[in-house]
Amino acid sequence: MVGKIVFWNPVRMYGFVAVEHLDQRGKYLDQYFFHLMNFKPGEATKFGKTAQLGMYLSFELGQPLAVGKKVQAINIKLASRAEIEIATGVNALAGGV
Repeated sequence: MVGKIVFWNPVRMYGFVAVEHLDQRGKYLDQYFFHLMNFKPGEATKFGKTAQLGMYLSFELGQPLAVGKKVQAINIKLASRAEIEIATGVNALAGGV
């Protein structure tokens, strides 16, 4: 699954990643919680950066943190250009990514 970081708290090291869907009802977003610890080893600081708003991530869905909570993003890595293009339908290079 590929999504875009829409919220990031650098002090507490958590955020939300949004995935856009399109179906007969139209466009809608699902948002998933993630923590910096949910990144694959070495991915959280790849290219000398930590998570930032607008970054595209590739991830899987994992168990909720607690009873009554939603599933969370796990096994997170920075999305490749090809993954972004497939997810957005836009040429990633055209936008300066």
